[in-house]
Amino acid sequence: MEVESHSKECISGNCYTGYGTVFFRGGNKYEGNFLKRRRQGKGIFYFASGDVLNGNFENDQVTDGTYRFNNRYSYTGNWGADGLMKTGTYYAPTGTSVEMINGKVIASLISEVVKNATTRTSRPAVKRYNAHFARVKQ
Repeated sequence: MEVESHSKECISGNCYTGYGTVFFRGGNKYEGNFLKRRRQGKGIFYFASGDVLNGNFENDQVTDGTYRFNNRYSYTGNWGADGLMKTGTYYAPTGTSVEMINGKVIASLISEVVKNATTRTSRPAVKRYNAHFARVKQ
């Protein structure tokens, strides 16, 4: 993903190398650090759906952080090079949680967080997230 520093998507700051804010036509927004037009360092991605990813980025990919879903579920951990959530913890609004290691749920009981969060989030959320940045490059 490349973001032009003076493109209409860059609404403030320096989106080439520095700190800036990019707004996407679909209503999503990224605010954070850039290095040579790529997300690098800390940043927050706000989805039009209400989901929020607050994390660290390396070479335009999220490496670790917290993804908060609009249904009050969340995931805190790291992401793999494939863009999928790998090792971390899913949290339900009720306070229950399950651990993930290498993309697999580790728990003696499959709780509500697994049923409601992983099926909805892992691949679709990351694909939506990556698709927004892919469109900007074009």
